[in-house]
Amino acid sequence: MNTLKLFFICNLLLIVSNTYGTVRTVYNGSGSQAQFSDVTAAIAASNNGDTLYLSPSSISYGNFLLTKSVSIIGKGSHSAVQIPIISLVGDISIGTNLSNITIVGVKALHIYFGNGNHHINVNRCNLLGYIRLSSNVNNCSISNCIFESANSINITQVSCGSTFYTNVNDMLIQNNIFNGYIESLTGTNYIQNNLFLNNTCAFSVDCNHSNYVMYAIIQNNIFYGDSPDSNTGNGTFLNNLSYEPGGAFLTLGGSNIDNTNPLFVNFTSNQSYFSYAYDFHLQPNSPARLAGNDGTDLGIYGGNNPISVLGEPLGVPVIRKMNVSNFNVSTNGNVNVNVTSTTSR
Repeated sequence: MNTLKLFFICNLLLIVSNTYGTVRTVYNGSGSQAQFSDVTAAIAASNNGDTLYLSPSSISYGNFLLTKSVSIIGKGSHSAVQIPIISLVGDISIGTNLSNITIVGVKALHIYFGNGNHHINVNRCNLLGYIRLSSNVNNCSISNCIFESANSINITQVSCGSTFYTNVNDMLIQNNIFNGYIESLTGTNYIQNNLFLNNTCAFSVDCNHSNYVMYAIIQNNIFYGDSPDSNTGNGTFLNNLSYEPGGAFLTLGGSNIDNTNPLFVNFTSNQSYFSYAYDFHLQPNSPARLAGNDGTDLGIYGGNNPISVLGEPLGVPVIRKMNVSNFNVSTNGNVNVNVTSTTSR
């Protein structure tokens, strides 16, 4: 058995001990030790409350539809281990009227919420595209995610010129990094401790309609080059910081900090996009330190759910390094393996 297979098996054993319900393992590579090689087949064999663990793979698991209330757990959306591979998928679609689903630790193209979804938690994922919300979506959360696309979170519409679905409420959007904007999120929702990058508007509308990001509580965020002051309807801004290196945004006033450098530990000025090379922790003299209305820092490392840019599932041990010291083993001999593991980061 080679080092790569051993690496997968050790990760599987570690995650099984930290998960509830029946755990079904999925791996689409050659010589699989997993129960399934296809996500759709694993979903079909599952019951509500089960968990599917997608082993890291150099091959995408492709698109799939969640037809049951199962949880999807990947290894992480960015690798910081000896074998640098992740859990990569295409489009994840959630079926109508499903609830109690967690999607964590994957790198995905898009995630589509279905009509009537409740208690859906998308956590520690990397989105190459966007998350699209449908009608009657309530009590869901999007947290600790990195959005690489300009259009990051939006509401479904039938076609340009049609009425948007507006019944989205109690959505918690926290501790995410946005390279783009949130579009037409109407309803009473909470947008907090996020970092908005890229030289555009943080909030947008489609087809120039008046379907703003309305009635949202927008608090403890950092807007760096991403204007917070348009398309927000009746949104309430509390304890946010905005900074435009090339000029000045309209002032938010009140408890907000206007046009002030947040002083990140490592970030290239005027390069308003995300990179894993940057460090968005705050310097000791940053005006955003302890400036939140909850007494914590503004931005992605404040609040009660600080971000992990690696996207590793919380509470699951991670194999960082594994070395086999004797490759030439006789029949029925022993393989000596040294494993280094840490908690998720």
